[in-house]
Amino acid sequence: MSDLKDYFRPNGIDPYNHPLLRRVDEAAKRPAVKRIVVEILRPRDVLGFKPAKLYLHLLGEAGQDVEPYQKENWDDALNTALVQRNIRAISPDNEKVRFTLGLRAALKSPETRFGDGYFNAVLVDLVVNSPFASHPSVAPILQFVHKSGVETSSRSYAECRDLIDNAIRGRAMELVALLGYDIPEAEEILAAAVANYLDGRFSVTNRKIMGLL
Repeated sequence: MSDLKDYFRPNGIDPYNHPLLRRVDEAAKRPAVKRIVVEILRPRDVLGFKPAKLYLHLLGEAGQDVEPYQKENWDDALNTALVQRNIRAISPDNEKVRFTLGLRAALKSPETRFGDGYFNAVLVDLVVNSPFASHPSVAPILQFVHKSGVETSSRSYAECRDLIDNAIRGRAMELVALLGYDIPEAEEILAAAVANYLDGRFSVTNRKIMGLL
């Protein structure tokens, strides 16, 4: 009979094994590589966006690519693993694009659990009653988002709100604790991610393009 005990040993388990991560780990040991960054390209389509692509850049002393970049389709788990390895985006503006997608991934769980309508109502209520509401990135989007109102005393509201709040706070901690941004810059990135998420979820830009706003 075959021995399956090795499958139950903790040593050597990699929760997410991806060729790009192996390249990152190897590049980090090379003296010629001074900085490792990712670049997210998410071009607009007629309405919405085309699928996002993630590019890995290994940069030398002068900021040049020391070898050809590697391109991957956007992958939520891959991005999380890169953040955990302290890999920043190529610029703060590109970090905003990246964290928009990261926030979208983090909010999938409460969205699925509570359904679109209820999730939307709680999300908007949370943002409206938070410091995000007056932020220059968020306020222009929020004015075109319907505020349907939601009963705030129920257990469902509390649970949904906590999940949404934790998802946003989790991205905030990634920016500061893992990627090393100072608070003012992290606030700008996080607020832009919230604004972009609201824009996409409630089709604000798309409605403007179609002349509906």
